[in-house]
Amino acid sequence: MIGCIRMEYSYSELKGRKTLITGDPGLGLIEYARGLLKEAIEEAKGLITVIDFSPSLRTKDGAEVGGRLYNGDSPMVRVLSSKLVKTPRITAETPEELVRLAEYNRDITEALLEQFKGSTDTLFINYVHLHLQRGTLQTLWDAAREVDTVVLTGCMGSDLGTGVYRRERTLMMRLGSKMDQVIQL
Repeated sequence: MIGCIRMEYSYSELKGRKTLITGDPGLGLIEYARGLLKEAIEEAKGLITVIDFSPSLRTKDGAEVGGRLYNGDSPMVRVLSSKLVKTPRITAETPEELVRLAEYNRDITEALLEQFKGSTDTLFINYVHLHLQRGTLQTLWDAAREVDTVVLTGCMGSDLGTGVYRRERTLMMRLGSKMDQVIQL
């Protein structure tokens, strides 16, 4: 990973670069990315695309898990997302169900990446780890490669014996090596 750092940047400092923001769940990943997106919208001279893989769910104790990166209505922002994305970490009750949910999500995330045709000035992809649990790094990279400014967010979970999270962690690290910088929260 090039430039693995632990500090906050403004959007103007990330402009023209490919950045991966990562960390454990619950460390403010989405809030940080939302702030960057807000700055991007304020500075925008062209189209911003948000591909949002994040589910929005409340746990049994009421804590919010995931959450959409953008819920506004700016004409400068195009959002590609699905309300059908599942939360394997939270809802899977067996290892087999976890794998099934990860594969289910892969079909959704691949469809969203296919829907994106690359014509944007800035690309935000939220929760890339959900794609990498069963999807390919190449599909994700193909979407981001030609865009000048890219901000990706993703978590890295611990493996629970299914290989899903080990794969997620490995591909997140490979993704980080392709980026200009990695911000670790």
